[in-house]
Amino acid sequence: MDFSNTEYTVAPEKKPISKDQLMLKAVELMKECDDYIDGILPTDVREVDGSFVFTGEYFLREDGTPSAKTLAVFNVFKFLNHRLSGQFYLDR
Repeated sequence: MDFSNTEYTVAPEKKPISKDQLMLKAVELMKECDDYIDGILPTDVREVDGSFVFTGEYFLREDGTPSAKTLAVFNVFKFLNHRLSGQFYLDR
């Protein structure tokens, strides 16, 4: 098999970032997500197996079931995970 004409994309090196810096970037970046609505705000982040897990208000109903805003929150936090996890790791 000849791979001489195959182009490879090398993933950029992840950079360390403090939790506070990451949260500031997340707040700025989340407004670019199509599902963003006012009131969504990540309040914490942790790193699990190289991926960021953002948490915050999920706008659940009183009985604990999802509301219309819950899916938007999930999608915004997922957007942040995809955009930031490949660039950074938490500097402990």
